[in-house]
Amino acid sequence: MNKRVGISTIGILLHHKSVSIVRDIAPDEVEFVMEFNEKGPIEGNFEKSLHASHHYTNIAALNDSALSFTESEVEKLFKFHLSIVVHEGRSITGFDDWKSVSFGRMEKLLHRLSSKGTILLENVTPSSYFPDINAFFDFVMRFDDLFVCLDIAHIFANEGNLKNLFSLKDRFKEKIAKIHISDTTDGKDLHLPLHEGVLPLSEISAFLKEFSVPLINEAVPRNISDFTVFFKNEVEKTRELYE
Repeated sequence: MNKRVGISTIGILLHHKSVSIVRDIAPDEVEFVMEFNEKGPIEGNFEKSLHASHHYTNIAALNDSALSFTESEVEKLFKFHLSIVVHEGRSITGFDDWKSVSFGRMEKLLHRLSSKGTILLENVTPSSYFPDINAFFDFVMRFDDLFVCLDIAHIFANEGNLKNLFSLKDRFKEKIAKIHISDTTDGKDLHLPLHEGVLPLSEISAFLKEFSVPLINEAVPRNISDFTVFFKNEVEKTRELYE
């Protein structure tokens, strides 16, 4: 993949705005967050990728009908012939035995999905099945055709620092197909604009220089009137971080 900078449509959709404004923002890539009845990515002079809605795609569901629904929702996205980011799933209970069952169902579903199209599994925030980012990558390495969408803010929210991330780079670099970035504060995942949280951006920039995968900014606008200006600024800050 080329080294390109992009935005997610999540910040646009949360404000009930049309994603058509991305045409005026001029990113290299747009990651479209897909909701029910979504017609698909709009046309524009940028690369396109997809993010299956976290709320509708529980890839570790204990309920058979819920898991089947999740599989069918992701399979609908394959028709666009684009890479698809999915979050790891959630168990509805904290009992260890049920969590183990749920984990196994997630693994089987990912095997099926990754054989049909390009799937990127994203590491999530403290509700993760995995105790740390190393355990997450150990799981991904079980698959031949599964790749990673690495969310830096999620690692920081989970672990309080990025030491594990920096140390694992050489071991798992080839599995990372996309990177998500937004700023945050300790223990939280707030999707803040860059430079408005506590992430060590200079250290992250040094880490990013060794990658050539899409870097997607997931900042969510708050209390702003001009969404186009907001996202243009985020694209520029992300490009500076990645150069």
